[in-house]
Amino acid sequence: MGRVRKSDPFCERRSGGVRAAPTDPLPWFSPNGDGSRDTYALKATTSQSGKIEAGVRNADGDVVRSFSTNVSAGAFSIPWNGKGNDGAVVPDGTYDVRLVPVDTLGNRGTSETIRVRSIALLRAVKSSKTVFYPQDGDALEGV
Repeated sequence: MGRVRKSDPFCERRSGGVRAAPTDPLPWFSPNGDGSRDTYALKATTSQSGKIEAGVRNADGDVVRSFSTNVSAGAFSIPWNGKGNDGAVVPDGTYDVRLVPVDTLGNRGTSETIRVRSIALLRAVKSSKTVFYPQDGDALEGV
């Protein structure tokens, strides 16, 4: 299978290949469950059907998540939800996602790495006490 490249324009190769699409100008996401940028889409194009193997490594080089998915020829998107192999959201930080194309015969292509930041921003703030300001004329009722 061919190479995986995130910056090269798509081009056909005899052995097939994968080309990562232009990446998000702000490669970050926030897997905190608030419905906004909870996953990161790894977008690419392949010239033939096969499988993409993805390995996510933290700043220390440890693999925190690995997964694969079957793809058809053409454009595809693989979401990462910010969770590690243990099912927990990974700590805030920069992660390298290595994409490896594998054709239907099991031939592995050259990998490409995409760097992405996971930032579990604050989801919501809750107060356990009612806010009461008598200075502005509020009345405390029902207490």
